[in-house]
Amino acid sequence: MGRKPLPPKAPYLPKGWMQNFLELIKRVRLQTIDRGIVKQHNLTAEGNESKLIGALRFLGLIDEEGKVDQGKLTPLKMEGENFQKALDQILHESYAEVFRT
Repeated sequence: MGRKPLPPKAPYLPKGWMQNFLELIKRVRLQTIDRGIVKQHNLTAEGNESKLIGALRFLGLIDEEGKVDQGKLTPLKMEGENFQKALDQILHESYAEVFRT
């Protein structure tokens, strides 16, 4: 019998790493994101690439294979209120259990 993948854990990482990612997606169009991409663009401290990948999976921005969900990622390229709304929606979906309690 195959093992079912565990649901991704809530991320715990420096906010600067996520800020680096959000700045990158405004400049570079990505189809997939893996440890190599994270390392290439210096998004995290060396050796911590998988932590950012885990956070992106938890937020639903990438799937298990690292393929980008363009529907969720594209609104994060916006500025101001549009960005805030997109981020708010992603956070409410990812942390739905927390918001219910």
